[in-house]
Amino acid sequence: MRFAVVTFLALSGTASADKCTGKPRTISELREQWFGGPDHVWPRRVTTRYDKRTRPNLAQRWDDHDANADGKPPEAVADPVWAVLQVRQLEGLDMKAQTFQLDTQVRVFWYDRRLKYDPDCIQLDDLDSISFGAGLGNDIWKPDLEFKESVGVDKVARDGFWISPSGRVWWSRKIFLTLSCRMSFADMPYDTQRCPITLTGYQHGATEIELKIPYDVKATGLTHASVVTAPTFINGPIRAACQKAGSLEWQMTNINGSNSSSMSGDSATSSTFINYDIHLTRSPGFVMQNAVFPTILVVCVAWTSFFIERGAVPARVAVVLIAYLTVSGITSAVTATLPRSPKTAWIITVLWMSRIFVFLAIFEYAIANYLKRAEARITKAMPAAKETLKREENITYASAPAPIALDDVVLTALKKFDVDPEKLRPYAEDGPFLDHPFLDKVLQDAGVAKLGTRLKAIEALGHPPAKHGALQKSARKSAEPDQVVVQVEDVQASVTHRGTPKQLIDQVSKLVTRVDRKLIMATTNDRSIVEVKMYIRDQDVDIFCRYAFPLVYFVTFMALFLALPTQPTVAPFISDACL
Repeated sequence: MRFAVVTFLALSGTASADKCTGKPRTISELREQWFGGPDHVWPRRVTTRYDKRTRPNLAQRWDDHDANADGKPPEAVADPVWAVLQVRQLEGLDMKAQTFQLDTQVRVFWYDRRLKYDPDCIQLDDLDSISFGAGLGNDIWKPDLEFKESVGVDKVARDGFWISPSGRVWWSRKIFLTLSCRMSFADMPYDTQRCPITLTGYQHGATEIELKIPYDVKATGLTHASVVTAPTFINGPIRAACQKAGSLEWQMTNINGSNSSSMSGDSATSSTFINYDIHLTRSPGFVMQNAVFPTILVVCVAWTSFFIERGAVPARVAVVLIAYLTVSGITSAVTATLPRSPKTAWIITVLWMSRIFVFLAIFEYAIANYLKRAEARITKAMPAAKETLKREENITYASAPAPIALDDVVLTALKKFDVDPEKLRPYAEDGPFLDHPFLDKVLQDAGVAKLGTRLKAIEALGHPPAKHGALQKSARKSAEPDQVVVQVEDVQASVTHRGTPKQLIDQVSKLVTRVDRKLIMATTNDRSIVEVKMYIRDQDVDIFCRYAFPLVYFVTFMALFLALPTQPTVAPFISDACL
């Protein structure tokens, strides 16, 4: 019995030894089988025909081709290359340069039959692959990939390879990418930037490599495996390391990827692409707290200037001027961070709107101050205008002759020409009609001063006695039936009664500026006294702005705010991608 056991163990060891005979048992032997002996050993043992310049499917075509067969070997299909982009952290975003920096983990894997090995002969310690350092990349074939939006030099912080027994090569790199993105700040600070990233082959076209997304799909074109076995955590085109992938100001709200192909590219033939789309949403809190809210407070400070006495010129000018300079400074600070885009950002619109409102506060005080000074000039011109009207009226009335009585001499002259004295009454009530050549001839022949000259002087006043009541006429008959006495009396009146509204405005207009003339109007009070007033006064402008200014600003701001789009929320698969 003991002999049987010993014999069985001996035979088992022999069988095991026979299975690994001629096969590498260590990683050093495996590398020597792939790439030959070490360089420091002379002569170097070259036990392989591995050519890193030949892609796997092309090398497999030559291996499968019978050297003695006639004709050209069949075309080698493109090597499938699966790639996954994991965004670890958004390092920064330069709005003016329109670039952003990502800390990424780029994982690429493909199959190379030449790198297969027997896992039973090498100690893997329950691992499914052997890890190699970055130096392996100098000895094996690997796809030459690039990000088309990359600017500058990509910084590779870590680089490693893992090779499984089936020949699957898994290449992982930690890369700091600086990528360009055409950004739009129309909704800033509630904006979302959609930045595309394109991964494609630099030297390899679509006939050499076929970029794919690892969705556990069937291995097309692979003769050595029926199903692609991707690493367990690789599934999908792109992943993010939780919400940590964002920064303090920006948050990653959505990521996706898709395959595409095109005849354009850096290679001579058509290329395949993996298109990634990253959505970066800004957190508006910082901009709102440090730019928008302070601007609103400064506008409120400018509004308080309407409650300051209009005569306090230094106080009102200082308040609105400091407010205007403050808003201008905030606008310049925000503008300095943005590119020179023809499309205006929302925050710039709000800042400029606030800037205009503060300027209107300055302009309002300029108008109010001018109206106040205009009112002072008009008030000062009123007494002078009234005095001028009074002086001109006194001169006119002083030049008029004394009232004339139709005595016996006049009556005799009238009777001589068969003129009935009673017929003079209508003419006496309408003074200007007494200026008749016939009556004038009669009065001249009678030795009476020219009545027409006197009546013309009265008419030159611009207000005939019959219409304005400046002169009161009374007629009385004497006891004798053939004598009629017409007496004209001057009734004392104030200057304001003697002047018309038009005359008073004309006089005031001569004493004020041209602009002031457009602001005055004449009114008559309860005592029928003509006065000159202004259409609009400085206190009217101030009171109107006290209520209209905050109301219009609030409505304008809310209209701009409500026009903003709703910010997207973080996609659930991003929150669940904490790896």
